Amino acid sequence: MVQDAAILMACGVKKDGKRSILSISVSLNEAEIHWRSFLAGLVKLGLCDVQLIISDDNLGLEATRKEMFTGISWQRCQFHLHQNAQAYVPRVSMRREVAEDIRTIFNAPDRDLEEAF
Repeated sequence: MVQDAAILMACGVKKDGKRSILSISVSLNEAEIHWRSFLAGLVKLGLCDVQLIISDDNLGLEATRKEMFTGISWQRCQFHLHQNAQAYVPRVSMRREVAEDIRTIFNAPDRDLEEAF
């Protein structure tokens, strides 16, 4: 029997810039109740000093994030933003150029270059 499931994952970035998987959980879906339980478990294990949350635009995570991490900055996941942006490109022949432009913006070394683009 095959059943759909959601894999919830939290990845942190240490002070030395290295990434570390903090926790992984299998849930029935990405509903708010599952995200709340998952993130509460991280806090119980000692998660602190959260400075930025990066995620897709999931409603369950968004509600939980706003409740549990009030005032913490949020950024849309580059991969998902890129995928959604491609849906608005009027011609397939323009997709490569749009993808390159998006990468240039994300990789801009400073805000001035990003905004100039």
